[in-house]
Amino acid sequence: MAGRGGYCVVAYCVDVSPSMGEAMADPDGTGIKRPKLAWVKEYVAREFEPKSGRKTDCIGLVTFGGNAPYQNVSVDVAIQTAKPAALETLMNTEQGDAEGNPILCALDAIQMHKHTKMWTLEIVLITDGESGFDQGEYEEAMETLDRLGVKLTVLGVGFDDPEDNVDKSKPKPKRLSEKFWRVFIRNLEEQISKSSTEEQFRPELKVFEPQLSQIRMPRPDVVNGTQVGTCLYIGAEPIDAEQAICIPLKYTKATAKARPPTLSKAWKTAVDLQQPAGTIPTHSEASQLLNTLQSQSQSQGGQANNLAALVSAEVKQHSTYFLKKPEPIKESGAGEAEGDDLPTIEEDEGEREYIPKEELVKAWRYGSSWIPVEDDTFEPLKTQKGVEVLGFIPQKNYMLIGEVRYLWPDLKSSKAQIQFSSFVSALVTTGMVAITRWVTKDGSPPEIGVCIPKQEFGDEKRLDLMYWIRLPFADDDHRFFFPSLTNYKSVSGNEITEHPYIPTQEQSDLMDELVKGLDLDSVTPEGATQQDDEDEDEDGEPILHSPWYDPAFSYNPAIHRTKQAILHASLTADTKADPLGPPHPELTKYFYTPEKLVEQTEKITERLKDALDIKKVTRVQRKKRQIDIDELFDNPGPGKTETVSPAKPKVAADVDKKPDFADDPDFILPPSADAKPKPGRLISNLRPLEDFKRVTASGDVFKKAIQDMGVVVEENVATSFSKQAFPDAIACLEEARSTALMYEETETIVKNLEKAVTDPSFKHKDFWKTFKAAGKKVAPISEEEAAAALEEEYD
Repeated sequence: MAGRGGYCVVAYCVDVSPSMGEAMADPDGTGIKRPKLAWVKEYVAREFEPKSGRKTDCIGLVTFGGNAPYQNVSVDVAIQTAKPAALETLMNTEQGDAEGNPILCALDAIQMHKHTKMWTLEIVLITDGESGFDQGEYEEAMETLDRLGVKLTVLGVGFDDPEDNVDKSKPKPKRLSEKFWRVFIRNLEEQISKSSTEEQFRPELKVFEPQLSQIRMPRPDVVNGTQVGTCLYIGAEPIDAEQAICIPLKYTKATAKARPPTLSKAWKTAVDLQQPAGTIPTHSEASQLLNTLQSQSQSQGGQANNLAALVSAEVKQHSTYFLKKPEPIKESGAGEAEGDDLPTIEEDEGEREYIPKEELVKAWRYGSSWIPVEDDTFEPLKTQKGVEVLGFIPQKNYMLIGEVRYLWPDLKSSKAQIQFSSFVSALVTTGMVAITRWVTKDGSPPEIGVCIPKQEFGDEKRLDLMYWIRLPFADDDHRFFFPSLTNYKSVSGNEITEHPYIPTQEQSDLMDELVKGLDLDSVTPEGATQQDDEDEDEDGEPILHSPWYDPAFSYNPAIHRTKQAILHASLTADTKADPLGPPHPELTKYFYTPEKLVEQTEKITERLKDALDIKKVTRVQRKKRQIDIDELFDNPGPGKTETVSPAKPKVAADVDKKPDFADDPDFILPPSADAKPKPGRLISNLRPLEDFKRVTASGDVFKKAIQDMGVVVEENVATSFSKQAFPDAIACLEEARSTALMYEETETIVKNLEKAVTDPSFKHKDFWKTFKAAGKKVAPISEEEAAAALEEEYD
């Protein structure tokens, strides 16, 4: 249950007697040993942390057992809000060499604080009970605690559980102290029960070590929200005042987004504090943060009692606007390097012209133009505070998540309660939710959300309320459509029953077994026993264990780890000698799969891998590309004879994957990896004919181009969709034959192509019929044709 959001006064009484200087091991079992007082300081500091920044949450610090003048008791921090100065005083608390009774002193400090009866008062006393004390004053303290309504909580360092007997092996003073506190708490509880039965006043005796471990755990900041009044409008009063209804409401937050610490305060270093007040430099673009720190240091220079104000300042956003002048165009000489014209940082700083914010005008971009708009051009939207009902939609249509608010009628108005209850009943009966327009205050931007009705029954009564949650914008509503996993059709419309994308019955059964084996509800949380018939309570009812995963205990690791680092830095004098430890196990417990699930699904996973043919993909190492310098500079050297081996045909899928827009003449394919020639080639697979003409026209590389054309034609035919690539292949062979009449190279291309196409493993064997039908245009070059072409060239 959420605690009260403030209105609490807690006075911490810390024992600093000599026995608190003894070393004690970390209760969490880390092996670290520190004095008892150090562990107590950590506990109190962690209690201060959630109270920081709350004006209605006050703390106080009383130490006893030191060398203070008033019966060895000292009020180190008077009742006040939690501030860094209070934490600093706590961490500077030193061990004493005396004894004392702090309860009366803490009660005096609480009485001096101005508060009302609405405030919750509490004293937390932390002691190891090894030092003697005068027990005569505690009877008076008992009466004062009852009269003021102050709750007392005693945390015993090294104490036994109150339900167990005191260990007889402990020193006599400690055994007597434990027995005294047990009797004192019991008698105090009996006295308080005569005047009040409320649980919040019940005194408690606890063991310190488990409480320290508990407070180290991540804790969400759960408090009761502040109630705010508003009105629910049904109908518009300006249009029809008689039909419009206005219901006074109260609302508060049900959930709120967890946010990290603001880190809005900066601290000056000791070197800055030693700087004389009159030597503060002034710069045109000096940091706003530095100026704030220096001005605060000067204005508060005489306040020696407020050291924290001297060295800290709030971090505020500061923007500097400047106009960067265009750089002059320089003509670089022939011997000048391209990087010589780069400006240095100093030159770039000098080219800036700083513009005051008052001279700036906001502009809106429209296409490639910027349209300046003055601030007073558009009149702000006039809105009225309240919740206006706009319409209704079925409740089952939406499942929303986000920050939720509670809505209930004004408890002081019977009419409002009747109207609100009728509205909620109507929504529940019809199964609808109300679309509303929420305006927090007059003139503020509106929010569109839904009011979801809720009725809770109990003790022959009914509680009517509503939840409000903001609706997402249209741009935030993304709908994704996926193809069917069971029905697969080809482009021609034929249904396919066997395909790698269609799971078999064996694969479906194995996947069902895997999903059932990974059910988290079957995992028993750590520390709980497996539920069976004997696991029942006193009434014979079965005990229901909490699930393994509980969203209430699923914390944000980034937020809580940041808080942990800040608290560690505030409690540690030297962070290098004592660095930040690992994250709390509660932050990382959901990072790992339960071992039980891993063990029971290991065999199923292996079987599923075999059924789905899942294999590990090895990373392909990119080969270094070799650059032909002669070819790069159009100065080819002596060519090397290259043996062109026929490429292996690629096995295409059995399903037609031709897109619907493939036959559209206006469709332009996007650039792909085949747009560039493969390493070692001059001809690409995407545009072989254009590349061949370009290469043969620009350089003396006919032989290499013809060889590459043969390989590319073979690959394109092998990967062709039906007969789509056949016409292009014939055109490429015609061009290669006409170019190779003088080189007698086409004969080799045709032989290699015939060998590949007639191979039994080749997909498109029918291409050879198309090749034969083309006739003489692609046939091998005869000796007569070669001789005739040679004679024509010499003529």
